[in-house]
Amino acid sequence: FKPEVSYEGGVGHPELARTEISNELDEGTHLVFIPNHLTKGDQWVFASVIQLEKALRRLRGTLKVPGKPEHFTKPWYLGGPIQRWVLDELGAYPTHREADLHHDESGKILPKDGKLQKLARERVGEMEVNRLIIPGNHELNFAEGTRNRVNHREVQPLRMGFAHLASKAVTLVDVDGKPVKVALVMFGIYFGETESYEIERGKKLVVPHLKTPHVHISKPVRVE
Repeated sequence: FKPEVSYEGGVGHPELARTEISNELDEGTHLVFIPNHLTKGDQWVFASVIQLEKALRRLRGTLKVPGKPEHFTKPWYLGGPIQRWVLDELGAYPTHREADLHHDESGKILPKDGKLQKLARERVGEMEVNRLIIPGNHELNFAEGTRNRVNHREVQPLRMGFAHLASKAVTLVDVDGKPVKVALVMFGIYFGETESYEIERGKKLVVPHLKTPHVHISKPVRVE
């Protein structure tokens, strides 16, 4: 991926977000990145950005990124070792989603899986908070839950996990006994307009700039 990157600006400072992100990192603030989710390659877009952007390179190896388990076990002939190296560089870890559970014919989660899901969510929430409060750690959270297959012009309703994570973290102290500082950073990905969003079920949505998307990064917003 070769993304084109821009930053949110301010009065007299067209790329103020770049400076503010660097300042937050200097202060030891934990950043939670919240990208929109459009394709199955969005995590690789983010990985490319932190490799290319000087202001973000120190995030390498410090991000905690939940990912589908199959991403971690691809065979060598499908690029598995390279993909695993990138995942490890990002700090990714496998996690299960609601879509991975068993559903009945009406689409409802089976009772047994529902109980397991509740326990798993509680445990994952604890783990994510514990990871985030380690000095130097940050989080990438696809808050839409699943990628947008309907209309790239509209962001889907956000799952509130990232908000619970951030609000819980700022009530704690880190392993050095210092108050935890957290800031949210919006990360917008745009692949260009497609001719039509009306696609047949099972078919892929074709976007014009799959390998060269535009990425816009917001100013960090402190969580109080």
